[in-house]
Amino acid sequence: MFDLLFLEVNASYSHSMLSYGMLRAYTEKLAPEWHWHKIEFTVKNADAALFEAELLRIKPSVICATVYLFNREAVLELMKIARVTLPQARLVLGGPEFLGDNQQLLSRYPEIDAVLRGDESGFYHYLQNNEVMDGCFEGELDELPSPHQLGYVSPEKPFWQIETSRGCPGHCTFCTSSLSHKVKFHSIARVRADLQALRGHGFRNIRVLDRTFNLGQARAIELLRLFREEFPEISFHLEIEPAGLTPLLFEELAKAPADKLHIEAGVQSLNPEVLQACRRSGEPENILNSLRGLLGCENFELHIDLIAGLPKQSLASLLDDVKSLLALYPHEIQLEKLKILPGTPLIDDNPGIEFNPEPPYEIISTPNMSRADMRTAKTLSQLLDGFSNARQLHSAFAFAVKNDPQFLEKLLDYLLQHDELFEYGKPALDVRFEIMAKLLEADSPAQQVLYFAGLVAGIYKAEGRGRLFPHSIPADTKTIWSKANAGIPQRFFEIEFTGNVGECWTNPRDAEWQSGCNIYYFKLYYGPHPSEILVRKPVRNS
Repeated sequence: MFDLLFLEVNASYSHSMLSYGMLRAYTEKLAPEWHWHKIEFTVKNADAALFEAELLRIKPSVICATVYLFNREAVLELMKIARVTLPQARLVLGGPEFLGDNQQLLSRYPEIDAVLRGDESGFYHYLQNNEVMDGCFEGELDELPSPHQLGYVSPEKPFWQIETSRGCPGHCTFCTSSLSHKVKFHSIARVRADLQALRGHGFRNIRVLDRTFNLGQARAIELLRLFREEFPEISFHLEIEPAGLTPLLFEELAKAPADKLHIEAGVQSLNPEVLQACRRSGEPENILNSLRGLLGCENFELHIDLIAGLPKQSLASLLDDVKSLLALYPHEIQLEKLKILPGTPLIDDNPGIEFNPEPPYEIISTPNMSRADMRTAKTLSQLLDGFSNARQLHSAFAFAVKNDPQFLEKLLDYLLQHDELFEYGKPALDVRFEIMAKLLEADSPAQQVLYFAGLVAGIYKAEGRGRLFPHSIPADTKTIWSKANAGIPQRFFEIEFTGNVGECWTNPRDAEWQSGCNIYYFKLYYGPHPSEILVRKPVRNS
């Protein structure tokens, strides 16, 4: 019997890798003589002493790991320990980090015996023959044994991952999926069986890894029905290509119960010249219409991805993209710097791009974006994450942008002038409220919406502006917001505003400011946090 140790280094405790189960399931089927072990760390908790102790206890013949840009440094450091501790063991690495030319890495890290590319079949071949070959399983996906059904999962994790397809038909030059030659699919029966197994292990949150879930309308509809009808207790995270959505898919998506789905839409850019330079398909107006359709479903959250530093992209066009997306009022916009990932052809097609050759391979400058522009793009990303994506600030930020076309630039300029705010991560929530308050006109509708949001978040104290109601509130009120399972309210506060601030806070996309005395009642259930908000019929100004 041979012992094999899989080293798993994740970004955080909640994350996991499918590669362990996939490699083990495939290899055990063909080489049952191998006995598998696993040790798991996070990048912040890669315990060298514990790893060494496990090596001495197991004494594996082979030590392997899947390497991504986020865990590369940690894995390589642990592999140095493995080489000293067990000089005769074979050290094997695979994963997205090795899709390019690996000779330089092997020269820098002579302790590594082999790096493998491709799928799980290449690893089995290496174990049998000690030869490196690109794994490319020629059969149908259903022929691969299921790690989920074999129980190679971690039930203590808050979510698990599953693939229903492999590959991508796109040719985006910045994406490793563009290197795949064709797309393969698991059958619906296999997906059903895998989900049944994962449900049996207790998982209630599944992330579907398919690069484009909506590739093939009929199949996507069938999967959505499967999720809704047979797995009602499980929520699903899906990556959707907005350019490929159809009315029938919108109809099916709209049938999902609330919070059943979390949709991630990879937009990357809305500039036609940029899309063409990246060999990415899709017309900007069609993409925007599809995003409007997704947001119109109103039964799931929409997360939109943008990339800064793409070929032909300028800082001005990036800002235009952000403004176009903010005008749609999505739940989240994530802006990331372009990364030149190993093996991707973007750099060959676009000379003049400066980037870090070491992880995370981020762009430093391009012919269209200077280093200063890229620093501004980073601050813009922090702005979106800290203000627009923050649940407590989301409505107030959206309403401010809607009512002041220059507010985004004002906030961006302020953050650029105070870059120390992000020195240790995101500024505290109360600091972000204070920043917005400084930039908004005193007692303006936008500032009143911000104050209202601060009352809901517990940032501002109702006692400072409102009047305590110790017993009850007037009968002629209407509930505009309530918090589920908040408990028994301890106090009621009456607060007066000069307009329909509550409506603008609950629906910043559609509500327009209407002046008039609006009286709101906050039921406080814990400290300053409300459990319910009610409003009396406003008295309009004549």
